[in-house]
Amino acid sequence: MAANIKISELSSNKAQSTDNSPSSSPPNFRRDILFRQYPLLIFGSLIGVVLSAIIITPLLINTNGTSSLNIKIETLDRATNMTPGKASIGSVNSKCHQLTFAPYTTYSTLERPYSISTGDVNGDNITDLIIGYNSWTFKITIYYGDGSGTFSTQSSIVSDLIPIAVAVADLNNDNIKDIAVAHFDYFGSVAVYLGPIYENIYVPRTLSVGDRPYSVIIGDFDHDYNADIIVANTFDSTISILWGYGNGTFTAQNTVNTLNGPISLVAADFNNDDYLDFVIANFHSSRISVYFTHGSGVFPTIKSFLTRSTPRSIAIGDFNNDEYIDIVVVNYINHTMSVLLNTGNDNFQSQMVYSTGELPMSVAVADLNGDTYLDIIVPSNRYSYFSIFLGYGNGYFGTELIFNTDLWPASITVDDFNNDNRIDIAVVNEGDDTLNIFLNTC
Repeated sequence: MAANIKISELSSNKAQSTDNSPSSSPPNFRRDILFRQYPLLIFGSLIGVVLSAIIITPLLINTNGTSSLNIKIETLDRATNMTPGKASIGSVNSKCHQLTFAPYTTYSTLERPYSISTGDVNGDNITDLIIGYNSWTFKITIYYGDGSGTFSTQSSIVSDLIPIAVAVADLNNDNIKDIAVAHFDYFGSVAVYLGPIYENIYVPRTLSVGDRPYSVIIGDFDHDYNADIIVANTFDSTISILWGYGNGTFTAQNTVNTLNGPISLVAADFNNDDYLDFVIANFHSSRISVYFTHGSGVFPTIKSFLTRSTPRSIAIGDFNNDEYIDIVVVNYINHTMSVLLNTGNDNFQSQMVYSTGELPMSVAVADLNGDTYLDIIVPSNRYSYFSIFLGYGNGYFGTELIFNTDLWPASITVDDFNNDNRIDIAVVNEGDDTLNIFLNTC
């Protein structure tokens, strides 16, 4: 494990490189996190029924590996002049024989980093990292990339309360990425930061939402070519919709009831009608809900699909190459992930369930090994590693590959951090307040 590099208010630091050697057993067993992290959410979920599903338990393998960028999945929308929910395929490298990463690099963060997003927020055409926190930091932090895989300059941006979730997109149609931050509090709010963002102190525009907002997404959900914001309010089981005017300002919240415990949101065009839809993971309900918008600003079609207990985080991608966006959701207490394949008629097949590491809190999707098939990355918050499930391109996934991290990984994201046409990985660890960067060496 890497030695930590502590810094004062993230003013300056140097990263430390750590060997990512595989381990024969999961390190740093975590005994305290379950009820400390979700005391009310867990209680409500323990009475849920056991759901039937196809069970696929992959062989556990520890390994190093290599890979290249071919497919990158993002939440796409008209506000960024991109086609919603599509996979961008730009194969440069052939499939590698073994997936490996360079020894990972460690940066210090503030207390309990909990979410991580990517985007060029200072206008230099280089990917940056934005981190939210599950603590009273009153700040988010931005790690500015230099295009070589190094994040040499950090800034603490003044926020409010507990800045638990972050989304990045152009909110005012100036072709510069902006930031929306959800604050986890009884008097919930979302802060909007208009880019370019490179100052240590920045006063945001704050909007009221529901009780304990836990996830935030950005997209054009009413087909007016302006970015809107949707927030999942976990404690009052609602979503707040803030319609955008295209200049960085928004309407007051419109509230829509959900199933019990909405905790994660992802946007995509699930039915290929060129209108942006979204999906919610409902923590207490053992279900995800897909909202098909049809570009109307209302939701005439809402369908729910079974998962295992306590669905915690969602990612999307075309897992079987049929040009429809599929869904993967990780199930926190159940230590599994559910893969739901899109049938193309506002419907999804029953879940296929794979075992994961214990207490999965986050999930990401990318082609890591250059075979043009999407893979799935899942961190284990109970131990200190993430798992990679290599995709076969037919909706099924292979054996679990394990890569060690620092203590208790909470959130993971993917992008090409060093411009070598390979997808890299960034993970934040709430156990020792660190950020790990894994550069793909396939």
